[in-house]
Amino acid sequence: MGTSPPPVGARWKDSKATSPEAGSRGSAFRDYPGIVDRAGVATWMDAYRDAWISNEPAAIGALFTDDALYSIDAFAEPWRGREEIVRRWTAGIAQQVAFTYEVEAIEGDVAVVHWHVFTQNVGDPIRVEYDGLLQLRFAPDGRCAEHREWFFRRELG
Repeated sequence: MGTSPPPVGARWKDSKATSPEAGSRGSAFRDYPGIVDRAGVATWMDAYRDAWISNEPAAIGALFTDDALYSIDAFAEPWRGREEIVRRWTAGIAQQVAFTYEVEAIEGDVAVVHWHVFTQNVGDPIRVEYDGLLQLRFAPDGRCAEHREWFFRRELG
């Protein structure tokens, strides 16, 4: 890539806020039936990034179906259901986040996305860089039904 990392907390893409009225049952994408195209996946990824930055349960919950699976490790059991996803996601340490992504492929209801993230835990001097892939399977309403990720991590000091 050859570019220097952005300052932690920078946003590389414009935010697309989710509606608070969407609630835990609704979808931020109710008005976007064509989610499984590049524009739709980009909309979902923008909301995913915003949810990571905000760590707000409603924003996280709006991304996933009631029975979604969320895998962060190829050898561990996935998180099962929106409630567990929200509970485990929000249990983490508050972070400053700079996040970019590129939609690499789409086949049917599945998208593959390359993502690149810089994080820094609040109060910690160590910055961490992640580079990874997401495999996302979407439900007809645009929410994610299955999230699988693979990533590499390095501390930047």
